[in-house]
Amino acid sequence: MEKEQWVGAALVLIGIYFLSSSILGLWAFAMFSSALQMLRQQGFQVSLGPLGGMVFVSFLIVVLSFFTGIVSIVGGALFASKIEVEKLKAVKVPKRVEELYEKLLNAYSSVYGSRGKQKLEKKIEEYVNQGLTRNAAIRKVAEKEGYV
Repeated sequence: MEKEQWVGAALVLIGIYFLSSSILGLWAFAMFSSALQMLRQQGFQVSLGPLGGMVFVSFLIVVLSFFTGIVSIVGGALFASKIEVEKLKAVKVPKRVEELYEKLLNAYSSVYGSRGKQKLEKKIEEYVNQGLTRNAAIRKVAEKEGYV
């Protein structure tokens, strides 16, 4: 797994943590509210006083944590998918073909001197004109020259 994929996975895990902890917090607030309602129904005078403000702020933190979790999960998933899209856009020439080309270029340059690159490109172009891709043409030239 590449570094970017680890980042995406970490964001998703952080999001899951925030989401699960906020769900647990919401459950706790529901139980707290339910307990207060049951006490009031049985005739008890229940007043939260200054504690009510703290409960409200805690509730806001839990709700914020819930949304942070969702954003983090979505962000991690989008980040990971963007990496895959970027990889698909940046299609590279296989390293093997590049190595073959370099070997051929060195060989042609040692035989033909400064015209080596021109001679090699002409051979590659002949195969491309026959319908091969450039990579396939390079492989074909390397095969004919005994490099494959």
